[in-house]
Amino acid sequence: MNEELTALHLQKSLCEEIRNILSGMCFPNPLGEETKMQVFPQALPIERIEGRSQEEDEDQADPYPYCTVRIMEGARQEGNALVKTNLLIGLYYDETDNQGHARMLNVINRICHRFLADPVLDRRYLREGKMEWAIQEDDSHPYYFGGIAVSWKVPEIEREDRFA
Repeated sequence: MNEELTALHLQKSLCEEIRNILSGMCFPNPLGEETKMQVFPQALPIERIEGRSQEEDEDQADPYPYCTVRIMEGARQEGNALVKTNLLIGLYYDETDNQGHARMLNVINRICHRFLADPVLDRRYLREGKMEWAIQEDDSHPYYFGGIAVSWKVPEIEREDRFA
């Protein structure tokens, strides 16, 4: 099996591509600074510092802005695998106009446009089918959330011929 063609490598390539897509954008964080989008595979990191209690850890700055690239499920067929991914996005926007959803839609649009214009990722993975996106329904100002569901064709293991 080619180790570079697994769902784990797809996730790594997708994280890098999201960083590239959003590299020209800056976003506010809860500390009032402008920063780049942080991209994490599967989940947000758990930061624990030795000697601090869990309550002290919870008082630390939130990881906004972020995007997590989650591998959700997969299916295998001869020649290809189909891997479903979810991109979960969190933004912080503390302006009184309460329009953080506009920034979220801009991020979603940039990501979707990239893969609709060119469905190939890292010369190996092919976006398959439709891309679905959503933003949160409930108001959680100054935190805003959105997501994109994308499926990928991943080259699979070739069947061995014992008699060849």
